[in-house]
Amino acid sequence: MSMEIRTEEDEVVISSIEKAKNDLKAIESDYEVQYPSAQPSEDNMPQYKAVERPTYDQIKEEAVNALGAYETTSKKEIQNDFAAQIQQIANKEQEVLVDAEQKSEAIQSEKIDDVEGHKANMIYQGLERSSIAGIKEETIKSDYDAQLVELIEKSQLALTELELKKSMAQNEMNIALEKFDIAYAAKLEKKIEEISKNYDKEIVELEKYNTEIAELRNKRNQEWQKWVTAKTSEINAQKSRAKVEYLIDLVKTLSKEEAIELIEDAEIIASLGDHYQIVLDYVNRRK
Repeated sequence: MSMEIRTEEDEVVISSIEKAKNDLKAIESDYEVQYPSAQPSEDNMPQYKAVERPTYDQIKEEAVNALGAYETTSKKEIQNDFAAQIQQIANKEQEVLVDAEQKSEAIQSEKIDDVEGHKANMIYQGLERSSIAGIKEETIKSDYDAQLVELIEKSQLALTELELKKSMAQNEMNIALEKFDIAYAAKLEKKIEEISKNYDKEIVELEKYNTEIAELRNKRNQEWQKWVTAKTSEINAQKSRAKVEYLIDLVKTLSKEEAIELIEDAEIIASLGDHYQIVLDYVNRRK
């Protein structure tokens, strides 16, 4: 079994080849980091705007907010107007009751006074036990009772009329509120339609804007791709030139035989690519 003995010259070549491989890799890495991104930065790209139409409920809520306190305030005004009328009627009812009570008390008081006066007169005449005294007392009481009945009937009639007026006022208020609700519903629907049309117009404008942005982004991408291609080619040319210049400087330090052995290394050939021939021609031209 024989052992291969390396000469000092072999060691120099091997060392040069390893150094060349490492240095070429370093050159490769240095230029790779300079390659531009295939896609342009979003910071430099015109941006789309979101196109989203609100739901009917959202538009309705916006319309209600746009009308503000109109509904509440208007209803309150209607209620306040009729509340004043109803309160006036209630005040009159109270007046009728107070008046009836006062008149009733007055009639009762007069009745007692007249009955007592009649009794005293009969006693004075000595007729307190006569049938005439009893008949006269009953007549007096009957007259006053009739006045009380008449007072009650008149008061009840007045209260009935006032209650009817109050009921009519309440009914008128309800009708006014219903009419307002109908008018408000129409007003609200009109506002909803107005807001909807504004959103439709806005969406059309946004879609037009986004179409223009899409065209701009496409144009920007195309321009970017052209620049990337050109820049990459430029960097690749610089990288290849750096590798060629590096190898030429390296082989200058070697003999022609050492230089040929170095550039025939498969990894170095692959690293140089299409520019390998330049280095090979340079080595072949050496003496």
